Amino acid sequence: MHFINNNNFTFSGRLRFELDKYAEQVYSYKHYSNLRIFLEILIPFLLVTLTIQLFLKGPLSWMKFISFPIIFGFIFITQRKLKISLNLQGFKPAHWKKPVFFLLIPGILIGVGLFVYGLIIGSISDKYHPGLMLYITFIGYPIWGMVQQYVLLVYLLPRLYHFIKNPYTLIFVMALIFSTSHLPNPFLVILTFPVSILFLVYFIKYRNLYVQGYVHGFVGSIMKFCLPVDLTLKFWIGNLISWEAFINYF
Repeated sequence: MHFINNNNFTFSGRLRFELDKYAEQVYSYKHYSNLRIFLEILIPFLLVTLTIQLFLKGPLSWMKFISFPIIFGFIFITQRKLKISLNLQGFKPAHWKKPVFFLLIPGILIGVGLFVYGLIIGSISDKYHPGLMLYITFIGYPIWGMVQQYVLLVYLLPRLYHFIKNPYTLIFVMALIFSTSHLPNPFLVILTFPVSILFLVYFIKYRNLYVQGYVHGFVGSIMKFCLPVDLTLKFWIGNLISWEAFINYF
């Protein structure tokens, strides 16, 4: 694959240029068939969907302790075989200034604003110990946010780009996949769709997994603990097939 000077690219052209370069680097050590790449997309997708919709809650909840290790083990093994550099995976980012300025700082400001809003209207949760809430907000959920962003941006992105070459279509499809994984919660589905688009664009350009994972977890925690539950629906996701369980939860 040959690259040309991209100084005069349109926004779409710039994304395409970065995606081409990213995909070539990811598969520089391997020449996989279309079928293999498709299966590497399909298998985790089906396992994640089953886990979210059947195993998170209810009588089969014990199954998530089996399905999650299988999912992460599958992703780890397939990624390891590609010999992807830490820089390419977002763990050694070359760019910090713009992700911090345009993602981290606004994310912190949004989080502070939501906290103040929760104080004003009295919607801050009293069901959790303050120490636990601080841990989840500043450490626990940001780590989980990084895991989710890794699966979406590092694992899924180059594989799906193998089949969807139009950058706008690719970003739309990936944002749709991530947002609908939060069904049946309409608040999270609507919220995560535009946020996914923003994160996808910034990862394609800057590949900084730390900033994006932290913003994901920090803002998500503040919303969970500070916004009214009749808006967030207690961040319920999963059990899409059990509307009765979804309704009775509230």
